[in-house]
Amino acid sequence: MNWEVPNYRARAYLKARRRIRQRIEDTRALKRAESKKSLHVHRTRAQIKVTEKNGTSTQFLPARVILNDLRPESLRLFTSVPVQQGQLITLTIEHPRNFYVQARVVWCKNMPTGTPILTEMPYLYRLQLEFVFKTHSEKNSVKNYCEEIFSNYLSVNRIPIVEV
Repeated sequence: MNWEVPNYRARAYLKARRRIRQRIEDTRALKRAESKKSLHVHRTRAQIKVTEKNGTSTQFLPARVILNDLRPESLRLFTSVPVQQGQLITLTIEHPRNFYVQARVVWCKNMPTGTPILTEMPYLYRLQLEFVFKTHSEKNSVKNYCEEIFSNYLSVNRIPIVEV
């Protein structure tokens, strides 16, 4: 009998519309939050120069760098050849901006891939590098490079990176 009174019908209708609007707003807010949490992974090519301790031979190895792994003191990367722990190396990254630093290999692990990833060269070894700084200005320039990479290339509102 309550439905015969016009106010009850109108109130029930408005309440249902408010619930629908609230659900839509909650869904939109959830989607916005998920988009902000998304991880943007960018990879680029690099080159490692390995010089033997006696200085007689030098080896140039191709490497793959995930820019998200770049830190002001260290970096993790992939190579196709294992490198000895404690070995001093020189790392060169050309894209998105030139980067040159000396580093020491902290560890090297074999990372066999179980997925069928098509690539011209398999990168089976993962290296942890610790940067070696000769001066305080070198340390500051690496820190500035990291900040630039994170702000320009890895943030949500970023400039896209095209791998070369």
